[in-house]
Parts: sequence; structure tokens; C-alpha cells
Amino acid sequence: MSTLMTTLSDSLASDTASLISRVKVMTAYTITVDIGSALGPLLGYFIIDWIGIYYLYWMVSSLLFFLALVWYVFIVKIPSK
Repeated sequence: MSTLMTTLSDSLASDTASLISRVKVMTAYTITVDIGSALGPLLGYFIIDWIGIYYLYWMVSSLLFFLALVWYVFIVKIPSK
């Protein structure tokens, strides 16, 4: 599943960039993904040590609920004209 999502997001980033700025967009995208991969686990372990895994689960579940709500309101529910 991870490989599928990585390939899909790479394709979307490449398709979104215009022909002129493709190098800049793909460079920024690649650096962002690499920094996120490097800092994500480090930040996660720091947060677990700081507040505990129980509260981390609640924070993440609240964030996912909020993102699902935003996705539903702005993406799925298209306002009728």
C-alpha cells in the first residue's frame, strides 16, 4: 500500500507541475518527502516520550477526524448553485 501511495503522489506532483517549473516543483516535493521521512519518526518518539502514547493516539485521532470533516465539507459536498 505504501508503494502505491508513493507512486501515486509522485505522479500527481509531476502532473501538477508545469513544463517550465517542473524541476523546481519536483525538487521541492522530493526534499519535503525526504525531510518528512527523516524527521517524522524522531518527532514521534519525542512526542511519545513527552506526553505518552495514550495522548498521542487521541491527538492523532482528533487530527484525522478534523481532516475527514474538512475533506467532506470542502471536497465531497459540492455546493449547489
